[in-house]
Amino acid sequence: MKRRIVVTSLVVVMMVTSMVPVWAQDSAESSVNFDPMGVTSGSVLDDLSSAEGGEVAGIAIMWMHGYATALVGYEEIGPLNQEIFETLVAFLMYYGTQAPDSTILQAAEAFVKIQ
Repeated sequence: MKRRIVVTSLVVVMMVTSMVPVWAQDSAESSVNFDPMGVTSGSVLDDLSSAEGGEVAGIAIMWMHGYATALVGYEEIGPLNQEIFETLVAFLMYYGTQAPDSTILQAAEAFVKIQ
């Protein structure tokens, strides 16, 4: 009986550990590595207009909101609601057409200056 439990436990452990690389590969493929100094405003505009949706653009907007909140303060910026989301999208659309090679960090700093 004891031997059967040990063998069953070993088989279960081997099965679970053999699945870890598959889970890690799936999560790596579905994750987005966001670098605010490497992503340009123009690429965010392209992402907004793409048919697949705006995954990078959404992350950029959330990052910009957090950055602006950290610099200016929560009382000034407020929560990320529909109004601030639309404001950030409009700002990115304007700023991205004016300076498409600028980084998201530069766009966020420009956004903070007008607040």
